[in-house]
Amino acid sequence: MKPLVLFLSLLWRTMVLYFALALAVLIGIASLSALGFELLPPELAANVNFIKLKPTLAYAAFALFLLCGEFGLHINAVRLIAGGRLNLPPPSWRQYLVGLAVLLVVLAVLNAVVAATVSVETWLSYRLFGALGLLLLGIYVLALRLLKLGRRGL
Repeated sequence: MKPLVLFLSLLWRTMVLYFALALAVLIGIASLSALGFELLPPELAANVNFIKLKPTLAYAAFALFLLCGEFGLHINAVRLIAGGRLNLPPPSWRQYLVGLAVLLVVLAVLNAVVAATVSVETWLSYRLFGALGLLLLGIYVLALRLLKLGRRGL
């Protein structure tokens, strides 16, 4: 399999899973709000520092979700998204999931550092270009690593 094909296949599976999880969280929050439960006070939700830290929370929650699914329930959530079509062995899927979780934790820490040390405008540029670029680069490196491990027989 070519690196670019594997990269794009892993990327769309990861993004579908991330957006599905985000949608489930949003539906849960909206449902609780409709029932009269406020999870966050309005002054906190509008606070610029909280807004800058939301990606940190999202990255960490996604990493925790992936790791709990894999090691707690023995379910590889990324593989569930049409993973059979890639014909990767289970150890490769586990390698990708653990690597993705590590990447997400690194992005969470990096976002927290950037959010705490720079202006809002600089942070927005980082979020738009830097974080997305690092995520894409990280998934590409993971795809290359899977191909290399696959050739060696894991």
